Amino acid sequence: MARPRKTLRSEDVDRLKGLVDRRATEGEIAQALGMDRTTWRRIRREDARAAEVVSAGRQAEERELVGSLYRQAMGAPAEYDSEGNEIRAEQRPNPSCGMFLLKTRHSYRELGPIEGDVTPSVTINLPAPMTPDQWERMVNVTPRQIEGDDG
Repeated sequence: MARPRKTLRSEDVDRLKGLVDRRATEGEIAQALGMDRTTWRRIRREDARAAEVVSAGRQAEERELVGSLYRQAMGAPAEYDSEGNEIRAEQRPNPSCGMFLLKTRHSYRELGPIEGDVTPSVTINLPAPMTPDQWERMVNVTPRQIEGDDG
């Protein structure tokens, strides 16, 4: 008799929220839930609760990362307490972070923004179907001797 398929229990959903909030990896999540990665990936695909928790966590992570990258791009002045003691040193703007944000979030390139659809397009042209006779002629080619060829 086959083993029953592992599913996500309601208490596992609460544990999953905590794991996602602390930015656990897929492997750490699977281990904490007592399953292998393949089973976890299946559950994440099939269980709407798991997919929603992971999606919300990834969106929050993205907001935090983009915010951090933005702050690095823009820099920040030094901060001082009421007595004039430096609390935080000046953070100089990081042009690389700014360029990365412009390119990834605003389709910027050195020559200006990209107009229109920026997704690549691939076209594959296939030959028309052949009859068995046409295929035979194409495959069975007898080499001809070229003039001046002594071989």
